Amino acid sequence: MNDLDLGTALHDRVADVHPDLDRLVTASMRAGTRIRLRRRIGVSIAAAAGVAAVAAGAALIAPGGDPQPLDGGIASEPTASAVPLVAGANLTTPQGTTVRVELASKFQLSGEMLSSPPAGTTATFALVLQEGFVGGDLSWLTTTYPGQIVATAGAPGGLVDRAPVTVTVAGWTCEWALADDKAACTSDGGHVASLVVRPANERASWLANADKGATPDVYTTQTRGTIFVTVQGGQGTTNAEIQSLGKTLRWVH
Repeated sequence: MNDLDLGTALHDRVADVHPDLDRLVTASMRAGTRIRLRRRIGVSIAAAAGVAAVAAGAALIAPGGDPQPLDGGIASEPTASAVPLVAGANLTTPQGTTVRVELASKFQLSGEMLSSPPAGTTATFALVLQEGFVGGDLSWLTTTYPGQIVATAGAPGGLVDRAPVTVTVAGWTCEWALADDKAACTSDGGHVASLVVRPANERASWLANADKGATPDVYTTQTRGTIFVTVQGGQGTTNAEIQSLGKTLRWVH
């Protein structure tokens, strides 16, 4: 084979190879294009996500910087302020129970003491629950009006459902047990006396009995409606103190 024939043969061989090389180059370029396109799409998606996050954050902040609810939610309403306590008035618990408000300095316990102020503090008011109160009433009162006296109006079964009299002599306090028609009274000095509610129709016989009303260590009030009250002495109490307590009793109703 001469040089011309060899050159022609090589040319034909190369010519046969060119189409394969062209296809490889074309395929490679298309692959590169797809890679670049995917990168652009990825960047675009990331940018869009960033914008959405910023927009969501902006939606949470109002112009004044206050958080706002999303999706049409409603923010919680603030707790209503407690009704101011006024002595002599009534208030109603969320459970519908009526509570009588009294000044603590003049309060005479006629039922059960449910809550008293912490040691070293003095209550301003006494909150007196009427009959038929429920468990939620006590927790609501002690939370809404902390540091006040909370008590029941009185135990049923006695001659009266409320303390009929109060002691006005300074330094004396009384606690009523209305179911027993009695009150136990003590002075700052540790002296003791008792108040007893009695049926009005027994007053005459009481005063006529030398062992009962006809003695200097007992004071007997006038009748008031269907009752009268006696004051009787105890440990350390003089006859003069008994008479003073009795003469200065104040009728409540």
